Amino acid sequence: MSRQQSSRPHKPFERLSEVEKGILIGLHKDDMKIFDIAKKKGISKTTVTYIIKKYNETGSATNKKPTERPSKLTARDKRHLFLDFKWDCHQNLVEMADLIKKKAEKKVSKKTINQMLHKMNLVYCVIKSKPLLTKEYIAKRRAWYRKIKDWKKQ
Repeated sequence: MSRQQSSRPHKPFERLSEVEKGILIGLHKDDMKIFDIAKKKGISKTTVTYIIKKYNETGSATNKKPTERPSKLTARDKRHLFLDFKWDCHQNLVEMADLIKKKAEKKVSKKTINQMLHKMNLVYCVIKSKPLLTKEYIAKRRAWYRKIKDWKKQ
């Protein structure tokens, strides 16, 4: 028995649009069985059942907007963070947090600052400092230079 092609390819964890949900509800109102709707649209029977149940209970099948925790930084704080980062992009996150703490009198974590910079499309990366030359290595370099500086003459 060959598998029937559906009008909608299966993509797990993909949300259905409001139009697609409306079509499912319309098909159900036209007395089409849940199994047939799922088969026709290429969606799991559980999903179709959930959407129809939600519509019957609430009168709507729209998705709830996810609630977000309010930002600790105001728009002004974000502008200051942006300008401070543009002015000196070599400072570390702890220094930026201390700067915001002084200016806005708010305690902000490194993670919060990093997320804000990411939302502003700014890339924060730590620049590694070059290791300093030791006195021993400097002496060896000078000796090597003295040894080879007259090579062109020979």
